[in-house]
Amino acid sequence: MEALKEFENLIERVVGPVADSKKPADEAAARVAVTSDGLEKSEKANNTEHGRKHPPKARLTGWMWNFSHLVPHAQEKEKPPLPPVTKAALIIDDDSIFRAMHRTCVCELGFDRADVKEVEDGVSGLAALKANLYDAVLSDYEMPEMDGLAMIKAFRVWEAGQGWRRRQSVFCITGANEKVTDEFLLEAGFDKVVRKPTNLAKIKALLARPHATT
Repeated sequence: MEALKEFENLIERVVGPVADSKKPADEAAARVAVTSDGLEKSEKANNTEHGRKHPPKARLTGWMWNFSHLVPHAQEKEKPPLPPVTKAALIIDDDSIFRAMHRTCVCELGFDRADVKEVEDGVSGLAALKANLYDAVLSDYEMPEMDGLAMIKAFRVWEAGQGWRRRQSVFCITGANEKVTDEFLLEAGFDKVVRKPTNLAKIKALLARPHATT
């Protein structure tokens, strides 16, 4: 019996201190948990104080500080600039002198010479109108093959069947007598009428108006 009792005392002396040594570790872990919880509560209170939001602080995760949420995202690459928008013009006149004069006027107003198309009769003018949408169209009234009146009427009929969202503006520049009234030309399909002779001021005022309507 005495031997058994001595054995139990030996076990108690060995095991007892080991079991007691777990208590400080458990207490330390509890303190860490309380501290971490306190930080989170403090952060939430800080973010909502006076209705203002503050930058998040580093968070304690176990024994490590976590700063990953503070790293800014990489900035997006800048997009390349869009190419410049070119302006196209169409001049329809059988007189080369007037074509050259009107070409000079539209180029003075910012059109590039390469983007100014010139034709000398209504047939070619109608084909050009069907082929492209222009920022400026200047058309004579009296021309061979097809005059401006027949050209604009044929174009408006064709345009109506295309379902375009934009209406191409066509300006009439004419030296016809007063019997051919502005109202007559506007009803035929032109958007504006200017009487010859023309100059830069007249063309500038003409092109200051919207070149197309919806």
